Amino acid sequence: MSGDTLTEKKDSTIRKILEAATTVFADKGFAGARVDEIADQAGVNKATIYYHIGDKRALYARVLHDVFGGAADDIERNINDNQTPEKKIVAYARAIAQTVERHPNMPRIMMYEIASGTRSFPDEAAKDLIRMFVKLAMILEDGVEKGVFTEVNPFLIHFLAVGSLIFYKNLTSLKDQYMDLPEADRLVKYLSTNAAGEIEKIILKIVQR
Repeated sequence: MSGDTLTEKKDSTIRKILEAATTVFADKGFAGARVDEIADQAGVNKATIYYHIGDKRALYARVLHDVFGGAADDIERNINDNQTPEKKIVAYARAIAQTVERHPNMPRIMMYEIASGTRSFPDEAAKDLIRMFVKLAMILEDGVEKGVFTEVNPFLIHFLAVGSLIFYKNLTSLKDQYMDLPEADRLVKYLSTNAAGEIEKIILKIVQR
């Protein structure tokens, strides 16, 4: 077997493990997840998981780091000093929306984390979040210095974007269940809107002078 083939097989195995782990962590949270179940869903044995990634805590850290690290990388890649503060804040909100869209199970994992007091939140993922918060703080400070933004707490702006997207996506899942109730048809148009675009507009209105 060639080196390229071995690398592809390893990458495929790791991808299956991470996909299975993401599903199980979303269903059970960190505390309730079992490596046995993750191995079964990935179609591998536990030894393979320990060999390629490590124990449950290492696996959890990898899952969250891949998401938050990827989001932080996207933000740093798509925002540059030549952009106006307005374009920077829109690019930040767009990166958040794309992350939520690419990783539909992550909101459920984070709900478990919040409910548990973030006791299991990995240091790697925390560092990724700090990178994002620092970038957002710099964007807002730049806007204030240039006289186009008012002073706003970056944490609140970040969680406004994340929370709004998460709750909106969950709300749209109720459409088929409750849209036959009296007068509910008046709400249908609001459940098919471009949520990410609307949130970008709302954030801009909040931060602009």
